[in-house]
Amino acid sequence: MVRDKALQIKDKQPYIDALNEIKKINPNRKKVALLIDTYNELKGYELFHIDSFFKCGDCRRNIKNFWTNIVNEWSK
Repeated sequence: MVRDKALQIKDKQPYIDALNEIKKINPNRKKVALLIDTYNELKGYELFHIDSFFKCGDCRRNIKNFWTNIVNEWSK
């Protein structure tokens, strides 16, 4: 359900840019927040928080993998 909602996002470029940003060692917090906030909004509740992204490896990996899969689907 979250995946289906994410695939329907119209303005994709900010998300693609943010995904490229989170691959950096010190990513821009605003771009990371865009991905996390959008994910939480699509999910319907707050699952991830910006601090958890920077402190929790599993959280970082889950956000990164989710958006990587979405961007890959967009490019098909």
